[in-house]
Amino acid sequence: MTPSLINILKDNTLTGDNYVTRKRKIGLLLQSEKHKFVLTTPNPPAPNNESSIVYRDEYEQWKTSDDMAKCYIMATISDVLQQQHEGMESAADIMMSLEEMFAMKSRTTKREAVTAFMNLRMKPGQAVKDHMMKVIAHLNIAELHGVEIDGETKIDMVVNSLSDFFDQFKLDYTLNKKEYTLQGLMQDVQSAEKILVKGKGQEIHTVGKVATVKARQKVKKQQKKKPLGPIKKETKKVTKIKGKCFLCGEKGHWKRNCPKSQNKKEEGNVNYLETCFLADSPDSWIIDSGATNHVCYSLQGFQERRKLSKNEINLRLGNGTLVSASAVGDIRVYLDSRRHLDLIDVYYVPQFKRNLISVSCLNKFGYSVTFNKVFIISKNDKIICQGTPQQNGVAERRNRTLLDMVRSMLSYSTLPISFWGYALQTAIYILNDVPSKSIPKTPHELWTGRRPSLQHLRIFGCPAHVLKGKTEKMESRSETCIFVGYPKETRGYYFYSPSDLKVFVSTNAKFLEKDYMNDFVPRSRIVLNKMSGDTIPREVTQPNPIVSSDPTQDQQPTIPRRSGRVRTQPERYISLGESMENLPDDDDPYTYKEAMEDVDSRHWQKAMQSEIESMFDNKVWSLVDLPKGIKPIGCKWVYKRKRGMDGKVETFKARLVAKGYT
Repeated sequence: MTPSLINILKDNTLTGDNYVTRKRKIGLLLQSEKHKFVLTTPNPPAPNNESSIVYRDEYEQWKTSDDMAKCYIMATISDVLQQQHEGMESAADIMMSLEEMFAMKSRTTKREAVTAFMNLRMKPGQAVKDHMMKVIAHLNIAELHGVEIDGETKIDMVVNSLSDFFDQFKLDYTLNKKEYTLQGLMQDVQSAEKILVKGKGQEIHTVGKVATVKARQKVKKQQKKKPLGPIKKETKKVTKIKGKCFLCGEKGHWKRNCPKSQNKKEEGNVNYLETCFLADSPDSWIIDSGATNHVCYSLQGFQERRKLSKNEINLRLGNGTLVSASAVGDIRVYLDSRRHLDLIDVYYVPQFKRNLISVSCLNKFGYSVTFNKVFIISKNDKIICQGTPQQNGVAERRNRTLLDMVRSMLSYSTLPISFWGYALQTAIYILNDVPSKSIPKTPHELWTGRRPSLQHLRIFGCPAHVLKGKTEKMESRSETCIFVGYPKETRGYYFYSPSDLKVFVSTNAKFLEKDYMNDFVPRSRIVLNKMSGDTIPREVTQPNPIVSSDPTQDQQPTIPRRSGRVRTQPERYISLGESMENLPDDDDPYTYKEAMEDVDSRHWQKAMQSEIESMFDNKVWSLVDLPKGIKPIGCKWVYKRKRGMDGKVETFKARLVAKGYT
């Protein structure tokens, strides 16, 4: 055995955590010394007096190799393990014993390495170089423990670990399907980071899938040197009447400042199809109404192309220069994940700095291009006649249902008609929590995956005692307000304060629904009471009603006398009337599956990753062998949304705790 191998084995002693590495190195050592066959061949029986000379020689050779393998293995393990394995017969028995002792721990380490690598995500504001180095380090740890990941999957996992800042880079990687190495990927991501950071200050307005970039070209500032002398002379020079323009013939300006000059650079709006992560990339296309042909400055994306000879096709640029096209072909431009645009006869001109889409060429193939300030997104185009709502039956029926609910809610309450917006939001909120005939599930359950709770629903327009924020010592702790709806993305209720004439959100309130219902008397009941109170007998023989001649003597209907006893509710109702209304906190997931199906699954995943990293840093647990007859304690995730004083979610907490049973 060479001294270098001896030093390697001496510096790296088997302790248990490095079992996979030590097993591989021991195998390489035995293979180089030609003793590895003893680990895979069974132990031959010892020769006797009747054994042949050939068998004796083979047995001696196997015995010598087995003894050497035992020496190498014993020399690479700790003293405690040497004492435990020195009595074993063969090297294969020693390796099998070590396998039983440390293989389970190695599998756990492998699983932890894979989990750490897959859950690694780039933090906001983190440099991409630091993130890539961390990813490569985790990848090396996983491969060191025997995890086999092919090159394409490795690159996909690294790209998916990037933050949302690199969404355009991810889209470009998905569409172009470029083959990367880790080194090449790191270089391209760093280049993309520089370009994105540099272009972050540009003003970008996105409507649908079309972006409008307000591009300001650089205009050389014509700064004149400050002349020497008094200020009056300078003023005379500034107000001096200029001569005649040699371009347009008008007076008051020179040719270089002529507004009709074609060389003047003006500010403009440019519409382009954004399909990559930067505007200068080969996948960015500008719609040009003045271009006569489609032009591309990169060969990337050509499905079919044909080389052109020099000066076979020449194109004239806007500044008057002529350039020669090197090739012509067809390109498919992806507008989004489902739509694309096929460009025919696209000229490849390396001297260009932008990719141009010719409007005239699109018109030849039946496309129509409209330039507006707003991009119109349409789906399943249909023509609807004016004044015929029956052609849009589903939407009109839903609008009618909502308006009927709004009218009923406003007429039932004492609120003015100006609160129709809050009533409409409340009606929509209620309809999202109830099923329909066509779909048994509610819209809330279809969207979030959880069944909604109806315990927090209240009567629209009912009064409530709302807790004040800051009060004086002897001032009332609450004020009477009116409930007007449910806020979005936060806990609590909307309340209208008649004294302050404002609407606010609060979570601490006592609703007076019973008093509100007792005081309200439906109109139909009032009509019935008047009819039942009319007990004046009428003569059947008279065809016409009797009209009294004396207007001062009106017969009043007899009203039955009611008891004056005060009705009191049972004592069991007192606690219900005086208790404060607490909002149900059922929006937090209870299991890992619910957290992954939640709308905030990305935040829950970050919270769980933070909890795992904290446990690793603090060394919360240590892996040991499970004793016989002992049942391990399970663990579970506990999720909680931390909210502020206004009820909005501030942080997402995830804790890994032990279960309460053994």
